[in-house]
Amino acid sequence: MADVWGHLFVSLRLAINARSFVPGNDAVIPFLVNCRLSALQTKYYLIKQPQIGRPAGVESNRRKTMLIHFVRLGANTRRLLLAALLLVITPGVAQFPDKFTNLQVLSKDISKAELQSTMRSFVFALNVRCPFCHVQKVDMSFDYPADDKDTKKTARIMLQMVAAINHDYVGKIGKPTPIQVECVTCHRGLTQPRPLLAVLAEAMEKQGLEKTVALYHDLRKQYYGTGQYDFGETPLNQLTESLLAKDRNKEAVAIMELNFAANSPGSVWAYHMLAMSHEANGEIEKAKADYRKVMELHPEDTWAKEQLDSLSSRK
Repeated sequence: MADVWGHLFVSLRLAINARSFVPGNDAVIPFLVNCRLSALQTKYYLIKQPQIGRPAGVESNRRKTMLIHFVRLGANTRRLLLAALLLVITPGVAQFPDKFTNLQVLSKDISKAELQSTMRSFVFALNVRCPFCHVQKVDMSFDYPADDKDTKKTARIMLQMVAAINHDYVGKIGKPTPIQVECVTCHRGLTQPRPLLAVLAEAMEKQGLEKTVALYHDLRKQYYGTGQYDFGETPLNQLTESLLAKDRNKEAVAIMELNFAANSPGSVWAYHMLAMSHEANGEIEKAKADYRKVMELHPEDTWAKEQLDSLSSRK
């Protein structure tokens, strides 16, 4: 019997965590039930659970991994666990009200389906869950009308901003069906929609080169291919330009060498920045090799030829 209650406890934890995934949990219920029934026939089940919200910083953006141990269970136990799951999950569906109060920006006549759809768009645009904006009580239900959280107040301002952009600016471009700005247009799954260049530049100023490089690797490992950040050569080229302008030549070399290691850029711009960084850092032979590579790839680049000739004439 101890094993049964152990599994029941795990099931309750899973269900409670899942309830706040999206309003209504329409997709979560069949997913959890399906996974649970499959897990009952196996020894291990691995589930990755995203954190609530994504505040700034890499560590807070990591995904938590839970490894849950299961044993083969009898039919009665399976029914007990399934009933427990339904008892916990069902209130998450039922608590979404049919009528709404304290709507200050959204239409007071909005339908339940439309409001759920709108909330889901926020969830996916920022990669957060309901508790990011809404007050969650001890019993895991939500006090949706409450305005306790600053994130909810900020969301209202952002909605007003988006409406103004679409109405006062995009709507006046003159196109019959202009592209509308949405939350996801900027956020792309980030609570703080900052470009990679800004994130790395701030890290360089506050934490130094080593931690900035580590941050780049962490962000790339976590977000590459998702669209949250631009991991092409451009942000690193731009960061190198700013470092050279501040005579931070050692850092400039490190960032451009990181760029070539990660992206293998073939643009004239990237090779110019690499060569200029090596030259500024006193690594003349490397700079000459960089300019030769530019000439090999782009024979028409007269500026690179001039720089190579100038370096070669030095004694």
